[in-house]
Amino acid sequence: MAGSPGAQTGEGPYEGLRVLDLSHVIAGPACTRLLADLGADVIKVESRAGDMMRTLPIVYEDGLSTAFSQFNCGKRSIGLDLKHPDGLDRARRLISWADVVVENFRPGALDRLGLDWDEIHEVNPRVILLSISLFGRTGPYSSIAGFGTTPEAYSGLMALAGAALGVPAAGFGTPLADMTAGVHALAALGAALHRRQRSGAGCLVDISSFDCIFSMVSEAFGQAEYTGGAPFRSYGSCIVTAGDGRHVILAFPAEGWRKVVHAMERDDLLAVLERHGVPSARIRQIAENVDDPHLVARGTLQSVEFGSAGEHQVQCAPYVFSDATTGPRSGPPRLGQHTDEVLTDVLDLAGDAVDRLRADAVVF
Repeated sequence: MAGSPGAQTGEGPYEGLRVLDLSHVIAGPACTRLLADLGADVIKVESRAGDMMRTLPIVYEDGLSTAFSQFNCGKRSIGLDLKHPDGLDRARRLISWADVVVENFRPGALDRLGLDWDEIHEVNPRVILLSISLFGRTGPYSSIAGFGTTPEAYSGLMALAGAALGVPAAGFGTPLADMTAGVHALAALGAALHRRQRSGAGCLVDISSFDCIFSMVSEAFGQAEYTGGAPFRSYGSCIVTAGDGRHVILAFPAEGWRKVVHAMERDDLLAVLERHGVPSARIRQIAENVDDPHLVARGTLQSVEFGSAGEHQVQCAPYVFSDATTGPRSGPPRLGQHTDEVLTDVLDLAGDAVDRLRADAVVF
């Protein structure tokens, strides 16, 4: 079938793109996971403690969790101490190798390690640095600490989502700000690569989770700006409880009320709504999408081997190309699984040099 994963042929769209992943937790890894799905060679640098998401929220086995696996399939992991002078030197050599560097430390943290933008640009004038943080590198909020819920609260989206109940929504059940920042970083990279193709020069791309999640407020901002803060007017949607206890959302413009009133005269509500052209859908639980045939057919869900943890399904880059494949090339890496491989194959180090670095605890 056209557009199905089985119809995709060829390499990934970003095949050959070299990505150095200095990020952790969610926003940065979400971006680099998409890049890995699109064919990029992603090398993830981890400290001895490893990415904190390796332990959250449910652990398959030591160092491999449900969250880490979703955000890190298809990457290579090198254990590298960036605070050691030799470790920092190896990081600079990996920057020379890379087309793209991704980081999501607090603003200033990378600078204190000796890897500020000027240093990175000097090491590799063609490299693109995707820098992701809560509020960006500039502006009066840039030093505010927190997690993804902080920009979600600042953006107004929490207030908007809970407006019908009269209290703000405490969250969205998913790291919305972090994931949105990761997707926007991916989009910005395409523009940066196009610019580099014309100019030959790399650049710094400053991504703010607050900026990104604020952009999702969309039309509500236009209404607030025009009215000065009057209650938001939606297009008209409601959730109804069916006779079996499950929930259905009805979404319609004003004209749709006539259709709903007419439809409610029938017992088989869902079938009637569909026949009358009323946009409606039963509200699913997340678990109902496991093995969903549509998601599987489009390749948005794919099965991946997690080594001794068995085979599991993962969410994949939601893009279908006519002449390219997308999806993880491998499962999530164990901490430092590819250290020797990266040192020898990428940095061309001999075995005795690798042994010395290991003995000095520079790599692991």
